[in-house]
Amino acid sequence: MKKTLTIIGLALASAVGAQAQILVDNFNTYSNGNLVGQGGWVQTGTTATNPIQVSGGVVTLVQGSNQDANRPFGSAVTTGSIYYFATINVSAKNATGDYFLHLGDGGTSAFGARLYARSAGAGYQLAWGGSSTAPTTFGAELSFSTNYNIVFRYNIIAGAANDTGSLYVSTGTFDSVETNNTPYQNVTTWTGGTEVSSFAAIYLRQGTNTGTETIDQVRVATTWAQAIPEPSTWALIGLGTTVVLMGIRRRRSIKA
Repeated sequence: MKKTLTIIGLALASAVGAQAQILVDNFNTYSNGNLVGQGGWVQTGTTATNPIQVSGGVVTLVQGSNQDANRPFGSAVTTGSIYYFATINVSAKNATGDYFLHLGDGGTSAFGARLYARSAGAGYQLAWGGSSTAPTTFGAELSFSTNYNIVFRYNIIAGAANDTGSLYVSTGTFDSVETNNTPYQNVTTWTGGTEVSSFAAIYLRQGTNTGTETIDQVRVATTWAQAIPEPSTWALIGLGTTVVLMGIRRRRSIKA
């Protein structure tokens, strides 16, 4: 019996360890009010107008030259690929595309991996932005006031003006294998601007054309599997319970 429990414990520990991320923040433990000052979030720059708010475990961004915020990583990512995941819900957007979620070097100007949005038809569109030059190509129209899970992949490639990436969007869950998911937008040619060579923080931005949106479940990782939410540990615990019960029944049958 003890051996069975030990094996289950090791399996659970292994599963949890395999899902280690750079950063995971669902805002659930935060007090309602200003985001900055909670969970490691700090103000970006000097503008403090209309502080970013968190309520009920969800962050709200509003349009205007308002406060921006970022949460630094433990260490910078300078090679390979970096991913970020978030659940977004856009309720209003301008026709002028602008970005509201991105990565950066931890400072106030070197911003990359920018998630852009603009209004289109009865809804809005998202776009992958590499750096300071706004994208000219946007993806399919999405619906306002709808939760979408997004994964932004940025590939850091040695050399100048050659980084690539992909943007994934879904109203449901993503497959655990990246190639089994269809990109909302795939970028194989650099979109312009100076590449960011070091990513050390994730940022929330309230700009003059960013519209209004909520952000939840922010995650940053260096692999797809680490970026998307992991399967519920309750499923693993349930499996472990089943194994234990099978062992108990087996011992009882032997004694009988």
